[in-house]
Amino acid sequence: MGASFNALWTGQSISLLGDHIAYYTVPAYVLTLNGTASDFATIFALESAPTLLFGFFGGVLVDA
Repeated sequence: MGASFNALWTGQSISLLGDHIAYYTVPAYVLTLNGTASDFATIFALESAPTLLFGFFGGVLVDA
């Protein structure tokens, strides 16, 4: 394993950590602005919708 693999692995790990932090903080920020649980749930669902809608089809295309 070379230095380029370690740099790639480190960069991807930091990016994934940032994605997960943003995934939870954006709905929490909306919750602090408006204070309603339905807004929190709506934003959280809208963040998950593309993965649920296109993830299965993308997986089939990648496997084909």
